[in-house]
Amino acid sequence: LHRVDRRQRQMCIRDRYCYSSSKALSLNENKHFAMTSTIAADLGYTCLFNALYNGASLHIATDEQVNDSEKFQLFLEQNDIDCIKIVPSHYLALIDSDTWRYVPRKIIFGGEAVSSKLIKSIYKKSYEIDIYNHYGPTESTVGVMYHHFDKVSKDEFIPKLTGVFEGSGAVILNEFNELCSVGQLGAVSYTHLTLPTIYSV
Repeated sequence: LHRVDRRQRQMCIRDRYCYSSSKALSLNENKHFAMTSTIAADLGYTCLFNALYNGASLHIATDEQVNDSEKFQLFLEQNDIDCIKIVPSHYLALIDSDTWRYVPRKIIFGGEAVSSKLIKSIYKKSYEIDIYNHYGPTESTVGVMYHHFDKVSKDEFIPKLTGVFEGSGAVILNEFNELCSVGQLGAVSYTHLTLPTIYSV
């Protein structure tokens, strides 16, 4: 019997996450990923690990660039960034949908709720952009739920989570740890290959 040590398990978990997130978010098609948050926060791990996993370029923005709208625009444009993961409020603080010159071809929102108004404002500017909603929790190794907004149907601009990464599962359980019926209040629970038991939020 071969015993897997902690380091080997961590490598396995990271590779599994990269495979499932890359597949769900179609990250293998991107060539230039932007890191716009601190390395200490899990928000940027999607771009950090998948840039390395897919053999793409990882561009790390400075503190000055992520706090100045004009410098952030130049950072995106000069590095030909085609994938970025960012908190919606940070995006709104840096990018004016009416005046931007350059926007990544793929935007992944995470860290907080994204609004229908923001999604509409981006698609009003360009329908060539792919927008994803990505949710954790951190204990699930960054995030395991997502939604790819349908740029054709305007009814799809409602923020939601409709997909689960391969190897993961999500259910809504009531206070008795039973599956909820339609309309019943409950907690989202996750099953994941990296988790020993069900994790609830």
